[in-house]
Amino acid sequence: MKKGFLLVIFAVVFRCCLVGQSPDQLGIQKLMNSINDAAEKQDAKAYASFFGPSAVWDGPFGDNTIGPTNIEKLAHLMFTSFGPLKPVLVIGRSLAPDVQLVDVYQTMRIRAEDLHSAPESLQLPPGSIGPPHRSAVRTTLIFQKQNDQWRITAARVADLRIRRTEPKVATEFQSSPGSLGRRSKPRPGGSTNLLLNRLVTR
Repeated sequence: MKKGFLLVIFAVVFRCCLVGQSPDQLGIQKLMNSINDAAEKQDAKAYASFFGPSAVWDGPFGDNTIGPTNIEKLAHLMFTSFGPLKPVLVIGRSLAPDVQLVDVYQTMRIRAEDLHSAPESLQLPPGSIGPPHRSAVRTTLIFQKQNDQWRITAARVADLRIRRTEPKVATEFQSSPGSLGRRSKPRPGGSTNLLLNRLVTR
């Protein structure tokens, strides 16, 4: 009952936000429906097909890669670890006429090492808003319109949970060819700049 109620809330909020919006924004909605469907079905091939040829991926294990072929491999690892990712809340905003940013908050399969979710444990300062209840993953997507077609040019997946122990997948993670694994120290101009550069090098 509660699961159905949350899905109804998601559908109503997302559709209401899109009332009276442009064909481009409605196109983003259609893409998001397909992306969310692929994430819930754990279909890495379909998921990666929405990324542009030089899209940047910043995964939940500290992994970075470029291009749909490599993204498909890392998305498969993510789905293997997390299970189906189901949307709780989708928030979109326009950054430029041809650039859209979308945040997707998602639930996932509960694992033994999970202590509780971040929203229940964080002490947020006044004026701040935490992630939606029960959300465990936030996927941030940047869409860019190229040749009259919307494609994802950058993505960042954040694990919002707090754990008792370091997740096993992070210590045993094997990077795919063409991918960068976790770095012991931050690299100047690293993944954050890779994500943001999609906005300034169009």
